[in-house]
Amino acid sequence: MIGSVTRRWETAVRSYADREELLHEIKLFVVDVMNREFAGDLPQLDESG
Repeated sequence: MIGSVTRRWETAVRSYADREELLHEIKLFVVDVMNREFAGDLPQLDESG
């Protein structure tokens, strides 16, 4: 099931050495999304599906 995710959405499957590395990457992702939202650089959400 996880393998099919990449066919439907723009995703990647990654492994992390430990919890701290995972949390660090999550924080970077959230900051990136927040900055892109603030700047108006996120694509419009397709609410049809």
